[in-house]
Amino acid sequence: GSRERAVFSLEGQEKQEQRRYIYRFMLENMMDDHRFKVTYRLCTDILAGVAEGDITLSASGTTLLQDALYVLSCDEIRLSQLRPSSKDHDDDDDGGGGGEMAQVATAINDLARK
Repeated sequence: GSRERAVFSLEGQEKQEQRRYIYRFMLENMMDDHRFKVTYRLCTDILAGVAEGDITLSASGTTLLQDALYVLSCDEIRLSQLRPSSKDHDDDDDGGGGGEMAQVATAINDLARK
């Protein structure tokens, strides 16, 4: 009932850190295609919704926007091919990985044009 809902609710500013922990955990365990879809949906559903006036910036709308911006800005949402790694810094020869990066960039550009 309503008591259980209140106990497990993650609504409001006071539960922001708990939500962010869950967002980071989920993103860390997602495949790149899912991260890309999440990014796309946050932009088209939340950011566009706010820009077009479909989502009002009431208390819950503001919290929703803050959460969306947090997820979009956290390191965990970055595609694994675009994340810096320690081996990227160790070998700066152009012998590997450049082709993959170009493919990822091309795919992102193609999807953005649709």
